[in-house]
Amino acid sequence: MNTFDPATVRRLLLVGIPISFALLLLFHPLPDNGIYDGLHDHSRRWQVVHVTQLVFIGLLAVMMYLLVDGTAGRWTTVSRWALLPFVLFYGAFEAVTGIGTGVLIDQARTLPDDEQVVAAGIIEAYWDNRIAGNVSVFSVIGAL
Repeated sequence: MNTFDPATVRRLLLVGIPISFALLLLFHPLPDNGIYDGLHDHSRRWQVVHVTQLVFIGLLAVMMYLLVDGTAGRWTTVSRWALLPFVLFYGAFEAVTGIGTGVLIDQARTLPDDEQVVAAGIIEAYWDNRIAGNVSVFSVIGAL
């Protein structure tokens, strides 16, 4: 009869989640000359990576919880409580900025060329926005 050894499952999660996340990030497009031009031909892959990252944010929280499970102390308590804002704010960042930018670029690609120029400017402004953009309130709080 097969039984799961909890310690083995725990070790697999502690190693497997970060490795799997790192493998996913190998497929993350890195725009180098503006977000619109840099992602123009890679917006679908960008969206798939960011949707999948939402799942990994939850899995990383589980992994971090497992790291401190069975320990006590002030910093253990702080780390457990920090998981909630991490999941909420970093998840919001991935959804609003990552997925949102990819969707906007996909939609802009369907426009006539002269309208794509205007859309590209709007997308760049969205990317630079301090609330919804790449370096936003959500990303800073989630990262902290």
